Amino acid sequence: MSVVSGFFLFISVLLGLVIGTAHGCISGAGRVVPLHPLAELMRYGFERVWGPFLGLHSRCARLFTGLHEMLDGVCLLICVLFDAFGFFGEELSNIAKALSIVTGISCIFHGIVGAMINYFIDGATGTHGHLALASGFFVLLRLCVAGPETFGAQMLCAYLSFVPVAVAMFILLANKLYGQHQSLVHGEKGRLHKLREEAIGDVYRLASHIISVQGPLATLVNRTPLKALGLFSSPVSHPGAMVSANQEMHVEGNPVMVMEDNTQIQKPLEQKSKEKKPRMRDTERHPGGAKYLAQTNRQSNRQPTVSARKPIQVAR
Repeated sequence: MSVVSGFFLFISVLLGLVIGTAHGCISGAGRVVPLHPLAELMRYGFERVWGPFLGLHSRCARLFTGLHEMLDGVCLLICVLFDAFGFFGEELSNIAKALSIVTGISCIFHGIVGAMINYFIDGATGTHGHLALASGFFVLLRLCVAGPETFGAQMLCAYLSFVPVAVAMFILLANKLYGQHQSLVHGEKGRLHKLREEAIGDVYRLASHIISVQGPLATLVNRTPLKALGLFSSPVSHPGAMVSANQEMHVEGNPVMVMEDNTQIQKPLEQKSKEKKPRMRDTERHPGGAKYLAQTNRQSNRQPTVSARKPIQVAR
């Protein structure tokens, strides 16, 4: 394999990882798995917005489309990653290459249908449009670089490619016959956007908890020899992060003294201003540049003069 072919094969593996995760672990699993973080968003969106628009109103339609998309994404992940790391033999490798192309074509139609819904409802194709383009580029790369080599695997790829096309035609026909106009489901957009923001916030909080210092990933890594790398070490554990004894810190403009027993003593702001106030000089300047003693110092420097002459005694 040449360097160029290896480079495009690596790009196809990265694209397959992203596409498979998006369709299999996020979008498809959200409509099937009840405990998924996006389960409420996907259920409400399909039953109130996407399903009525497509003409698929039942709960079985949501489960069927979600299971189809989840299987496509998971199969794409398994075929691409296992084949890239050489876990399959020659025969299984050809089947995996054929199935990766088939699932890539299916993900193209998932992205096209999702982009069509977003365009008619929100006015933009959204993430599904990008996924459709990425899936098309992935299929093109796999056909040119990592396609099936045997005749049987090539025929399997050709025949199975009609399955996602048939499913996409069925969905378009249902939309033509039973689908509602976008104006009828336009009123549910506000609730859908609110659920989407809440779901994104929950996902961010879950991800931050997983990769935090006290999260499960840090606990698992710290039990292995990888703990020596300090990937999930707390900032307090570093020697440079310890505050030295009697070190002064500033919190919101107020100085704070940190003692050896980690107690903090806050200085009053007036005391700070008195400490930093410069002393008054004993001399002041006129605008002309002449110096004279300050009035306060002039009065304080005056001392009563005592006569040095002794009293004269006068003889009687």
